[in-house]
Amino acid sequence: MICGVQYKEVNDDGLLISVKGKEKLLQVDHVVICAGQESNRDLWDSLHTDKSRQYFLIGGSELAAEIDAMRAIDQGTRLGLKIETSNTGDVFNQPIPWSFKIYSTARKMLMRS
Repeated sequence: MICGVQYKEVNDDGLLISVKGKEKLLQVDHVVICAGQESNRDLWDSLHTDKSRQYFLIGGSELAAEIDAMRAIDQGTRLGLKIETSNTGDVFNQPIPWSFKIYSTARKMLMRS
């Protein structure tokens, strides 16, 4: 982990960052951006039609709902494991166990009464 990083640019050579005023190019094949607590699809809307690259929505950019850091980390991990064989728009959600679905439904019903 690098502290105090400013992300300058993603280009064909990698990710350009600035650390304490010094620019450094990280030669990377993939960049995953995790930021914010509200869904913001502006970048997705402007880029996902570009068929020369792949783009994925995960975490809060896919759906911002309550505490979703665990889901975002899970989706990022699942995407990372399959990124070489994935297609733009694929979603990497953890299967929701039936017990959680029952709990969520019961909780909603109790909150209404």
